[in-house]
Amino acid sequence: MSLVMLPMILTPAFNMVFTIMVAREVSLSVYGVFSYVMTLIYLVIGFSDLGLRDYFLSKKGKDKDYSSASTLASFTSVNFIILAIVLCSYLSEEENSSYKLIFISLLAEAFAMAVIHKSIYYVYQSANKLSNFSKIDAILRVLPITTKMVFFVVAGHLVEALLVGSMVALLIYSLWFLKIVNYKEIKNKARNIKYDFKILIRDWKEWSLFTLSFFSYFLYFGADKLVIKYIVGVDGLAIYAAAMSFMAIGQIVVGVLWSLYMPRLSRGEQLWGYKRFVLGLVAAGLLVACFFQVFSSIVFKCLYPESYDYAGYILSISSLYFLFRMPNVILEIYCVIDDEYERFVKLRLCLGVLSIILSVLIIPSVGVIGASYALVLSEMLLTISLLIGRKHLR
Repeated sequence: MSLVMLPMILTPAFNMVFTIMVAREVSLSVYGVFSYVMTLIYLVIGFSDLGLRDYFLSKKGKDKDYSSASTLASFTSVNFIILAIVLCSYLSEEENSSYKLIFISLLAEAFAMAVIHKSIYYVYQSANKLSNFSKIDAILRVLPITTKMVFFVVAGHLVEALLVGSMVALLIYSLWFLKIVNYKEIKNKARNIKYDFKILIRDWKEWSLFTLSFFSYFLYFGADKLVIKYIVGVDGLAIYAAAMSFMAIGQIVVGVLWSLYMPRLSRGEQLWGYKRFVLGLVAAGLLVACFFQVFSSIVFKCLYPESYDYAGYILSISSLYFLFRMPNVILEIYCVIDDEYERFVKLRLCLGVLSIILSVLIIPSVGVIGASYALVLSEMLLTISLLIGRKHLR
């Protein structure tokens, strides 16, 4: 299990170090542009497969005739190209050319993660070899980021560093994919690709839940940055993004908890009782929130320039989110076990929309900290709703 968790830990950690390096070397506005474009890149990576990878691995999707690595790669590639063209055209409207330059410099890596990486993951997971995948991925994931760091330190140019690291990501994942791909399967599937696409689109209701699941998460961690950029501007976004980059530390804990307990509870293993699990994760959430209170007031100021001091306060407020996110992990797992995951996704989607509405209403009055208030409130309402809902179901 430790091998499976390794990429979850290393990738956010290395990304966080790189973002700190960038913030220390570039102006507030440039960092804001960088953060904004990164949000769009995450959108492209997350939306390109429309949740099909997870659907193909689910109980309903794994036995479908069109469920294959080649279909996933083909479908995702088409969506990726469409999204990339739309967003690139959109960024062309910006007066500052840095938006488009940074976006283009990251497209190779985005393709590697959106298309190739997801296809490789599918191949290994469908063969029940996830530990083998994680072992290799843990090493490969850090290579592009390390390349960016080294190039940025040596050359001092952000766009060039992003471009070089992006090309490294595309190269290494392409080589890995070519090594494991079943060429016979690709050849056979290529003959029926139009038919597979037709059936796949016809079955959209079956996999749309996985699309909504990603979108609901993006509303919490992504859409808020877009709102801030258009209400406050890139300088405000830079400060907010600096604070939120450290939220990845807490999200690592969330990912580890999910990976540890989701498979075991789904198999019916008798671990802790429901109430004990919830109380235990409430305590864990309290510990994480306390850690961030200390971190934001002491350590944060040592890592970022003085112009980012307000970000420490934003982080201290935003981290209260983990008081509710931690118990929500186990509540979400029980929703899956009870075949109530669709209800959970719809509820999270509605509260994600509420979070954005609150941000739009609050930010003009209180500034970027309003997005933090909206985030914490929405997650708290999700916890309350899930607790009440499960009590009702029981």
